[in-house]
Amino acid sequence: MTGKTAWAWMCACLLGSLGSIALANPYADVDWEKYEQHRANLHTHTTMSDGRLTPAEAIDRYRELGYTVLALTDHDTVGPKANRDDPKKAETTWPWQRFDRDPAKLDMLAIQGNEISKVHHIGSYFTGFGNAEVESPEQAIEEIGQRGGLAVMFHPGRYDYSPEWYVGLFKRFPHLVGVEVCNRADRYPTDLDLWDDILEMSMPGQPIWGFADDDTHRPEEVGRSWEILLLPKLTAENVREAMKTGRFYFSMVYQAGAPAPRIKAIHADEKAGTVTIEAEGHQQIYWISCGRIVSSGPTFDPKRARRPQGYVRAKLRGEHGDTYTQPFRLPIRVTPASVAPVGQSQVAE
Repeated sequence: MTGKTAWAWMCACLLGSLGSIALANPYADVDWEKYEQHRANLHTHTTMSDGRLTPAEAIDRYRELGYTVLALTDHDTVGPKANRDDPKKAETTWPWQRFDRDPAKLDMLAIQGNEISKVHHIGSYFTGFGNAEVESPEQAIEEIGQRGGLAVMFHPGRYDYSPEWYVGLFKRFPHLVGVEVCNRADRYPTDLDLWDDILEMSMPGQPIWGFADDDTHRPEEVGRSWEILLLPKLTAENVREAMKTGRFYFSMVYQAGAPAPRIKAIHADEKAGTVTIEAEGHQQIYWISCGRIVSSGPTFDPKRARRPQGYVRAKLRGEHGDTYTQPFRLPIRVTPASVAPVGQSQVAE
């Protein structure tokens, strides 16, 4: 039995004791007519680490493209802050006023952030933590949580960690909210595949949110990948809540500054298990489960889909790039009779 198969079998046995599980929609609380859609980049480097734009230049470029949320996440191990003799080496690129930029006057929201860069690169948010002395990813994530921050695993396709390892982290650390699946568009093409591997193991029990960011180092990289945060009002508290609950979708384009499909509304029927997307600027909508396209069109119906398992997520294909939703947990009922023998995959009824 492979590790992945064993994990799925154990999850199925657990679900058997739980009975029916309804469809879960991360956008259930969104009022699509009243909520604001805010474009965000949460992975940005400047001359404070290894970027070529000054903090002020980076802020200005994102503002020009219509971004309203930005985190400057300079490395804690590169650039001026890596100087071990500098007492400020662990500081984040914060606040913006240090660089003659006031987010309130720019109609933007600044998120304090950092990229913990030892062993596995990790996004740290809502905290000034930036310590180059951590010895493991687990220690870095724990330190972020102790300071009240949120964490995101950056560009996992760059490393050789297994899906099981990532799932273990997400189960251990509730403030670890997601994984970056689009880095500067498709810089690490296996990121999306790994996300599906992780979701196949964690769902329907625990959703893991996908993030998309520029990982900006050069001017031409601005505007390749972004999140659209769905907020009742632009506040740090609402951004934090959106990141924790998956109340956002994300996009990537092949040319910086190009448009991507825009979601206007998502309607879900928890009892029927159907999900319908209203969007613009797209050519087709695909529904993906466990790395496979299981349906297409604006509405996903589990009764007409090709064997979805545990979750489904949508991909909106556009002329210049794609837009993605977070995963929806599918309605499922697992009983002892429906638990497949060891070595066979589980199929949702």
